[in-house]
Amino acid sequence: SDKKTMMQADDAAFGQPQPPAPPAPIASQPIPPNDPSLFTEENLLPYSLYDVVLDLPYPGSSSTAPIEVIYPPNDVGYGTVDIIPSDQLHSEFGPEDGAGGQGAAKIARFTFPEYEDRANAQEASQRQAFLSRFPPGEYNGPSLNRHDAYLEEVSSPPTVNANNLGVGLSASGGGAPNNNATDGNNIPSKSLPSHHVFSHRLANGTIIHGHVRRYLPYHSQAGGRRDVGRRGLRALVLLTRNAGGADRLYSAILKSLEVLTLQSEALSQNVNAKGDTVTNASSGLAYRRWFLHTAFQEHVNLCRVVGASMEGGVTGQLTKPRILTLSLVEVGRGHGLFGAVDTMKLAVPPFLVHGREPSGNEASASVAGLSRNDMLPMLRCLGAAKTMRLLSALMSEKRVILTSANVSKLSAVAYGAVAMTGQGLLPPPPVFVPVLAPGLASLLQTPSAYLVGVLTGTTPNFINLRSIVPTVGEVVIFDLDNAGNEPYFVGIVDPLRAVPDFTRRSFDDDSRVSLPDVLYQDLTEVMKLDKKMLFWQGAVQEKLGMVADKSKTAAKAAMKKGLKYLKGKSSKKTDGREVEEDDDLEEEVVEQSDNSTSKLVGKGNYSYEAGFSNAVAEVEARIAFAVFFVSIFGDLRAYLTQQTPGAPPTVDKEKFMKYRAANGDVPGTQMFAIMSNFLRSSLFDQFVEARMKEVQMRRVVQEDAPLFSLTTNFHRSNKIDFYVNNVRNTVRQIATNPNLPGR
Repeated sequence: SDKKTMMQADDAAFGQPQPPAPPAPIASQPIPPNDPSLFTEENLLPYSLYDVVLDLPYPGSSSTAPIEVIYPPNDVGYGTVDIIPSDQLHSEFGPEDGAGGQGAAKIARFTFPEYEDRANAQEASQRQAFLSRFPPGEYNGPSLNRHDAYLEEVSSPPTVNANNLGVGLSASGGGAPNNNATDGNNIPSKSLPSHHVFSHRLANGTIIHGHVRRYLPYHSQAGGRRDVGRRGLRALVLLTRNAGGADRLYSAILKSLEVLTLQSEALSQNVNAKGDTVTNASSGLAYRRWFLHTAFQEHVNLCRVVGASMEGGVTGQLTKPRILTLSLVEVGRGHGLFGAVDTMKLAVPPFLVHGREPSGNEASASVAGLSRNDMLPMLRCLGAAKTMRLLSALMSEKRVILTSANVSKLSAVAYGAVAMTGQGLLPPPPVFVPVLAPGLASLLQTPSAYLVGVLTGTTPNFINLRSIVPTVGEVVIFDLDNAGNEPYFVGIVDPLRAVPDFTRRSFDDDSRVSLPDVLYQDLTEVMKLDKKMLFWQGAVQEKLGMVADKSKTAAKAAMKKGLKYLKGKSSKKTDGREVEEDDDLEEEVVEQSDNSTSKLVGKGNYSYEAGFSNAVAEVEARIAFAVFFVSIFGDLRAYLTQQTPGAPPTVDKEKFMKYRAANGDVPGTQMFAIMSNFLRSSLFDQFVEARMKEVQMRRVVQEDAPLFSLTTNFHRSNKIDFYVNNVRNTVRQIATNPNLPGR
């Protein structure tokens, strides 16, 4: 019969003989906890606003400016926020007035991933050999190298063709360009402003996420002139254990810190003053330390207020962001008259001011945080179809490499990918490196599943995937700079079986609408909504630039006509028309070309808009993925079975496959293939383990929990079936409710 054939196909998929039929689940019996101590676990303290802030110079630049380290204030926030012990931080990064320690050197590799020690060691040795030809102290040339740049070189948009930097699998590995070139705008990673995020594990085992903002400091001998002289880049790095959802907050803090840094350099020659007197921005490092310490203290105060309100039973504390206010940031302390106008306000997400839920699994503890990252950068780069293929690769526990010539895009898509799986509370791969430093290229040989971002380029500094990939083994590569290319399946014999394609239909498939069809349609609508928002933004910019474009075109036309009049070319005719009419045609072409750039804003540049956030489309993307995951494994009864009354539940994979088959995921469909891969993976085991612990702990779902938790809790509490239509209505109702943001 068809049922028997389906059962045999299930057994063949798992490579096991047919197991005996499990006993019927006893749903009416309560499931007691295995460990009574689980009831006594309290919420963990919220993480501190930041753990450490670094100001790092470019590793290969000629500048001798020191590394600056700013720690949280002493004896502030203990018992209110979770703070890494100061002795551990000092052992990692050294004292504040020191050289930064070994930890700062490691952070610098992720901050500047285009720099590679071995490739630049030869350049340094050549430099030393050149200087040795001169007697000591008699060389008067500039002590500069290719890592130093002018302001206009790093502030202009990159002119390099991203197609020439792509994956590197088909490009020739030889022919390194001139290493002495100083065109900083030819390297997308050096274009400012630049912001990216990386993940790193400290020596004590703590996983931190580094928010990086690069800037170009003043020249040490320019006397306050920022547009004079070549010098090396620097970067402000904010390290935090918060996994996601606060990118805008940290971006605002780093941007303000950069302004204070440049202001202090412009107002004072002693930009690295270590004095204790803090009066205004000209105090240098001391004033920047005061700014960060004040923000840290205000965050602690917010956590105290929210904690006291929650203990008092006040509801609605987790639905809206809190405002963190800083006064006298620009003019400095001692100018109280300006306190009413010199005010800086930062919106702090709700999850940063209340306690964290306890979890014995490190991966599960970070899932909620990672799920709060934005997913639109991923959708803009890959599109709906390739985004679903990336989801298939991650659910199949494959090794995935993302490549791009832009470090901001690379980290944004990597964090968007783990946010996508986080909508289903699936933990990230065992190895998650959004931006891989060149010195850690051997990490690609790791046999376990991973998601690694590799910065590509044409110089020897970058990782050459063409020479590494053949020795890596099975790996899936997504080229973010060439959205039209299909993923590269290296070493994979049958890509459709190893990484099933959600959008592919079998010939004998019926006409019913499957979950992948629903997800694809929802993602398509999300991208249309995002494109519409970008179009209106581009339309406003286009109208603002029309007057300037017309005046520029008129000036060009008048100048050309004047020159032709002087040269006596105004009387020549061709085919009965004067050349001046052709000039008018030429000016029309020029005008059209000038306007084409502004018209592309929101249209041709849709594949990736680095600085544009779309909160409305982001919510729709979360709804789409939440509906997909909740419909698959939101019902605990689909894969948990209680063998005897009063016994803890056990995992039943055969029951889950029958449940999915009843919903249309029969053998021969792509969903059946992806579910077979998913059930074999450790990803499924970790997911079930986390859900079983949630059942045993019986904790109340917080108001700002992920949509998956809010939806499943609503269905279980109201005894609603997990059909697609029911799930869709519930997810949208929760996500659009201002009192239940679900983030």
